[in-house]
Parts: sequence; structure tokens; C-alpha cells
Amino acid sequence: MRFLKIISVFIAAALLFSGCKAQTVTPPVTEVPVPSETKLPENFTEEELFKFRIPFDYEEGISPYTTHSKPNRFVCELVYRAMVKLKHDYSYELDLVSEIYTEDNITWYIYLSEGETFPNGTEFTAYDLRYSFQQAMKEGSFYSKSLEVVNSLKVVNATCLKVTLYYADRYFPNLLTFPVISYETIDDPLYFTDYYYFSEDGTKLLCDGYSAAQEIELVPADDMDLLTYEMRMGRYDCIYVPDPLDSGSAGNGGTLGMQSNRLVYLGMNSYYAFTYYSDFRRAVAAAIDYDRIVTDVYGHFASAPKKLYNPDFYGMQYVSKNSLDLMSANLILDDMGFDNRDSEGFRTNKRGKRISLKLIVCNESTVKVNLANAVAEMLLEAGLEVKVVPLSYASFMVDLQNGNYDLYIAEMRLGADMDFTKILTPYEYQYSDFEYINYGVPNSEKLYFSWLGFMGGTVTPSEFASVFEDIMPFAPLCYTKGCAIFNRNLPFTLFGTDFDMFYNILEWKIE
Repeated sequence: MRFLKIISVFIAAALLFSGCKAQTVTPPVTEVPVPSETKLPENFTEEELFKFRIPFDYEEGISPYTTHSKPNRFVCELVYRAMVKLKHDYSYELDLVSEIYTEDNITWYIYLSEGETFPNGTEFTAYDLRYSFQQAMKEGSFYSKSLEVVNSLKVVNATCLKVTLYYADRYFPNLLTFPVISYETIDDPLYFTDYYYFSEDGTKLLCDGYSAAQEIELVPADDMDLLTYEMRMGRYDCIYVPDPLDSGSAGNGGTLGMQSNRLVYLGMNSYYAFTYYSDFRRAVAAAIDYDRIVTDVYGHFASAPKKLYNPDFYGMQYVSKNSLDLMSANLILDDMGFDNRDSEGFRTNKRGKRISLKLIVCNESTVKVNLANAVAEMLLEAGLEVKVVPLSYASFMVDLQNGNYDLYIAEMRLGADMDFTKILTPYEYQYSDFEYINYGVPNSEKLYFSWLGFMGGTVTPSEFASVFEDIMPFAPLCYTKGCAIFNRNLPFTLFGTDFDMFYNILEWKIE
């Protein structure tokens, strides 16, 4: 994405993609029928049901691909079915498809489940699937950035779609969470309904199955900036706050941290002065107290990375979490010849001049300014002077693009496939149509090809982490968490993520 505010990223401009134009299968556009009644288990009484209220932007609606606001995205997760549904650990379970197969993690074959039909009785085919891909990949789609890895789409037959990527992506199936709609129905989408469906007047979601939340009232939310205030006023029973500390809302009502794939990291200028040296960068990373960042800076609304990975991501059980190693930091700096200190205890270079680092940070985020100051205090323990320079977003970007810094604080929003390609790719291997975010990252082929091996499945997470730590292109600091704020009288326990706040809604039970 592009850098948003504090470089909340991941990835770039619109991607032109190839793929055969569908020649057949044009189902009629029809209204999705509303089930006549809610299905309840036997011996279940209406008194046991619980109704609750969430915000909803009626003006934006829930267009399958172009809806962007968080409240409406969560409603989309409840209403639409997709090829896969992500679990809490970013693994997935299949839906609508029977198999997703690859031999090289570049060419993927998606096989449709047998007997699936749209609500109007039209057969679900690979043409529908390709059409859904194409809509999800269009500029302006909520999914377009993550799907830039897709190079081409080809219908093999009515039950199989071939997807070719620009580069190997072992976790590509994690991206297949976009709604599936019938061919050429984008103006009036014909889709598979999921757990919930809209009431006839469109003001409620009704459960098509069992959940303690059989009815969800969609309360009009005209200004998303007022959600926390309106929550305090009792307008809603549950809202989501992506940045609880910056919004000052973490203490309103009951709160629950929800994992995200947003990495906050310390960028380092590998083309200039001391941070040019990988040993120096490793010393900086070793001097950081990651647990302190999680507790003191983010108030537990974050978690320490496992090397560079999200600790909640499946398959990372053999990768250790980042931790403070001040002894190693000091030994590395001593071995580099920076073992002398001035009268104030700061390390000096070989000419006796104090080592002083400029750390830039965008001042539009209070928590990131606090983080920058905390990092400066941590590096002081290793004898390094760090001068924190808060800047407006525009000035921050100018300094970043001009290399006018030693260190910087940034945040990137990774896709559900944990793809770091856009920050690790050297200039000579970059695609002209993509926008990269590798500010200050060394142009390392060793790092890049190790990463390609990881994405291709030939290099393990631990093996790549070892190469990453040896070069230390940037220092991963923490993965931040969003926050659900809820009515303390809710009779069930929330459990979700920032991509699906109601992840376990079918498991809700009255407590």
C-alpha cells in the first residue's frame, strides 16, 4: 500500500492484468431472495435471543468490492461468501471451492465445489470466479492492492480457474477472501449469502443459522469520527477502533484487543553514515526493548514480532520473538571500534566525535512520537545519542524520499499473505508498474533471493529470519492491535480480528 499518515502501507498503483474474456455464461440479474424464516435449533426459545446494535454507513452501503469503511467491511464479512475464510491464525478454510492447488506457488489452480448454485438457480462456474477476480482487482476495490500479485487469469474449464502470479506466494490462498458474484452482475450483484441476510427493510441483519446474536440492528453512522463518542452515549453495543491509543478511546466501555497485520518498524538509512553498516543496524535492533514497547508505549494493544513475522501467523512456532539483548548491542559496537565515550557517556567515532542519529517521525500520531522517544531512550542505554525530529506528514515524506535521516518510524499494513516483497526488492528487480516502499533498505540480492525462496516454499521461516537478522534492513518493532469497544452488558464473549470482528459469531452463546 501507499504510506497512509505514518506510512501505513502496502502497495501501489493499479495493476494491469491479463486474462481471457468470458465468452459464455451470462446469468440474468435477479434479486437475492430473503429466507422466509430464521432457522433455530429445536427447543430454542425466543427469550434466549439477544439483539445488539452496530454502526453502519447507509450511504456507502456494502458494494462487494468498493466498500472501504471498517463498520461496513465487517457487515460484508457477515453477508457475503468467498472462496476462503480466514481463521484467527491466518490459516484458512475452503468455501465455494473444493481445492486450491499449486506445484510452484506461482501457478495456482482453483477447483469449484460441485453443485453450488446462485440463489436464482444459476450454476456457479469458473467464469463467475474469473469475473469476481476481475472486479476485486479493479482500481478502487478494497482488495486491489493485495491482489496486485496476480498476473493473469484463465478459465481451464467450467470448474477450474488458473491463476498465474508475478512471483511465488506460498500464502496466496489467504488473499481469496473477496466476495464471489455471478458473471456480469456487478451493477446488481447476485451472490452467495453467508451467515446473515438483510431484513426486508434493510435495517437489520438476520441470522441464517444459530447464533446468540440472531438479530443485528444496523444503526446509521454518518460520521465515523464520532463513533467513540456515540458509543459512550449508548447508541451502539459494539464498535471497532483501529488505533485505540491515538483515538483516546481504549478506556470507553469493555475493550478487547484484536490482532492485525500492521507492522510498526524502525527504518534505517543503509546508504549513509553509521547505519550504512549491517553490524551497526544489528546493534540498534538488539538494543530495543520490544516488551517495553508492547506494554509501556502501546498499553498491550500490540505484540512483539517473531523476527519480522506476525506472532499470530500460523507456521511460526519455531521462530523466536524479538527481545532486548543489550549485551550483544554493546559488544557489536565495541567491536566496530566505537568503544570510546565522551564526558556524557555517549559513544564517539574513531575521530572522537559523538555518534548522533536523527530519528524522524510523523507528528500526526501521538503514539508514534511516544514510540520514537522510547526508542531514543533505549538506544541511549547502548551509548547512542538519538535526536527525535517530529515532522508534519508532508515534511516527513520529503525527508524520507531525500534520505535526510538516520532512522525513521513507519507502519505498514501487510496483506493476509505476509508479503514483504515491496520493501525487500532491490531496484534492479522492481516491476515498473509497482510502487515500492524500501526507503533506506539495502539493495541486497542475498536478502531478496532468500525472500523469494521463502515465498516459493524452499526456504523455511527460520532460515529466512536468519538472513534477515544478518542484514537487518529494518528493525520490526511490534504488530499493533485494533480494539473492540463493547457494551459491558453483552451476554457473550467477542473474539475476532481487525479483518473480521465477528469471526466467531456462530459460536456466541448466552453466558
